[in-house]
Amino acid sequence: KVRLRNARVEFTENKIMFLRSFFEKLKVEDNYFFKCLDFMLDFFDRLEDDSNILQTLLDKKELYFRNLQKAVKFEEMLNKNNMETLISRGVRIPHISKEDAMHNIVIIDTITLAVYGEQYPSPLER
Repeated sequence: KVRLRNARVEFTENKIMFLRSFFEKLKVEDNYFFKCLDFMLDFFDRLEDDSNILQTLLDKKELYFRNLQKAVKFEEMLNKNNMETLISRGVRIPHISKEDAMHNIVIIDTITLAVYGEQYPSPLER
């Protein structure tokens, strides 16, 4: 209750319907419950158009995957060259934590599986 009360989210009808399903299907005892709730409240705070919450979540998951791929590619380049060489070539350094990205992907998968009864692979996973 405190998390909901302290959230800066404008609770529209779609968000309320989503949260109702979220609370019904994801049990408090589950390991990820509060992490998922915090993720969703932050997600809702930044969400401008809530007409298709599922698609927006999947778009967010895809963004995390792409950023993860960029980070992996950068690490591979860094293993072959030193930082100065990469910078002189104009290589951009990704500003992402691989662990955070993977954690958020797991959270999105947990939420979509609980709320929609299905896991949705990213186009990059296909």
